[in-house]
Amino acid sequence: THFPVLDLQNLAELFGRKVTLPFDVSGTGSGELKAHGPISLSKLNYTVTSHVSSGVAAGEVFQDFIFNVHAVDGHVYADQIEAKKGEGHLYMTGEVENTGDIRTVVNTQQMHLSDFEIIRNLAPGADGRLDGSLNMSQFILTPKVNIIAKVTQSTLNQKSVADSNVRATIS
Repeated sequence: THFPVLDLQNLAELFGRKVTLPFDVSGTGSGELKAHGPISLSKLNYTVTSHVSSGVAAGEVFQDFIFNVHAVDGHVYADQIEAKKGEGHLYMTGEVENTGDIRTVVNTQQMHLSDFEIIRNLAPGADGRLDGSLNMSQFILTPKVNIIAKVTQSTLNQKSVADSNVRATIS
């Protein structure tokens, strides 16, 4: 089925029957869904391709959001999941087993702190280049999350500050 107009909230609601996102999403674009098999996400075979030119996730605006996945017997594989924010890019790879176990990596490249609404609100005048990765594993509703990030070219109120490295594990 081809969707000339795709609403991200509807896509989130579709997958929300299995997993609820911990943040709101909105935006419109286009997409296509091809499916066969039992009508149960944990057993279904499907391919989703979609593109949203501008959308909002967790209160942040992203451009050129691409969400392309396929599933075999409910085992979901990320074919191409990416978005742009300012000059930076976000990429996600990985898979979710039909049991709910997840193995995914989200990488950021050349993201600027000042492009994030949350940074502008919490630390006005802060900027820098963010490159990092977020690894998620274990059960999707209670994942283990490892974060490695580096902020370079850092400034606060247009004055240089030392680069920062972040390593964190949440489980």
